[in-house]
Amino acid sequence: MFNRIFIVSVCFMLQACTVTLVQPYDEKLLDGTEAYYKQVSQEIEKARIASPKTRNLADGQSPSSSSGHISHFKNMYSKFKIDANALIIRAVVNSYQVDSVAGTIHKKIEDFISSSFPSNCEGSNAMIEGQVTLTVQNYLDLKCLVVHWETQHIDAPNQILKSSTWESRQMSFTNMVILLQRVESFKKDVKVN
Repeated sequence: MFNRIFIVSVCFMLQACTVTLVQPYDEKLLDGTEAYYKQVSQEIEKARIASPKTRNLADGQSPSSSSGHISHFKNMYSKFKIDANALIIRAVVNSYQVDSVAGTIHKKIEDFISSSFPSNCEGSNAMIEGQVTLTVQNYLDLKCLVVHWETQHIDAPNQILKSSTWESRQMSFTNMVILLQRVESFKKDVKVN
């Protein structure tokens, strides 16, 4: 019974005033995401080509001499994180247009998603002050993905990744960017009065 009353109340409230539940479409964010995809994809392809097919080392060979060793990729990971931060900043700029009513709803959705699908980046919101919208959370998750890659590389045997690992990273990265682009593009076409 309470649920019905709550839903009816929300419907009347939404009809009585305009509430911004999702931050508006942002063409610069969409363009930035596409540019980020191109840059990261090129680096992944270079890493795939440079990395060995196996982690096996020749007798007396040090792990750091392998082309798949993390020491060869530190700058790449740093660049990925810095560029992801730039996208997060862009998303945060428009997050202030979302009404405070949406914050409560976003928090409930985020809690539900987090309990259903645990994150690789606990505490990823720590760098963001104020309300974290769904759009901002999506870009935090994008950064989380590249941070997770670096952690995997550090934890890999001999800190070496094989070329096949880079191929699977390309697939997961592409899927995430497609999701981000779809969500942002969807906002362009949807108008609620």
